[in-house]
This record gives sequence, structure tokens and C-alpha cells, in this order.
Amino acid sequence: MTDKPTGKSVRLAQPVKQVTVDAGLVPQKAGRKPRKQSAEPAKATVNIFAPVHPSVAATRRKMQQQAIESAAVKLHAAIEAGDLPPAEAKRLVLTRIVKTAGSAEGAEKWYRSH
Repeated sequence: MTDKPTGKSVRLAQPVKQVTVDAGLVPQKAGRKPRKQSAEPAKATVNIFAPVHPSVAATRRKMQQQAIESAAVKLHAAIEAGDLPPAEAKRLVLTRIVKTAGSAEGAEKWYRSH
């Protein structure tokens, strides 16, 4: 595990190690100009994360699902009370689900199935 800050947020339960490798081994982002060859080999620092135990991943998933369900219950209560119009509620639910599903299409499909 590294003592230096990596610049990115790392979960405490997931140890990280920084390793210096040849930059030619690191994949480049699409659309980026290729680097010029130099006399010295370029180096890049890569973060290697320890794998997450399946039980920890399951607990995180369960917590996410509970957060989504509680948000849905609050939205439903607001709709029933007349504080929130249904169109606004749908938008809020879809916004929340996009974070979990990863895409607007997946969120819309989930919304229609529930």
C-alpha cells in the first residue's frame, strides 16, 4: 500500500500499490496523438488495486439497492402527498437509476419493468 496520495479517491478496504512500468505497455485513450519515440524509454505510474472480496462486493451492492429503494419510497410518498408532480418524480428516479444501471436506456428499461 502506498503512503503517497494517488490523486484519486480510493476505498479504504481496497489496498492500492503504485508501480512504474514502461509507458508503451499502458493503453492509450482513443483520439490521443501517439507519443514520439525518444532515446529514453518513457515510464508511467500505474495503480494496482487489490481484488475486492465477493462478500464485500455483495454488501456494497445491497447498500446501493437499499439506498435506491428508500429514495423510491420517499418519492412515492411525495407524489401521494401531492408535493411532487409525477413527471418530476420519474426524472428523479431515472437520474438515480442511471448511476446504477450505467445508461439511460437501462434505467428506462428498469423503470418500465417496475
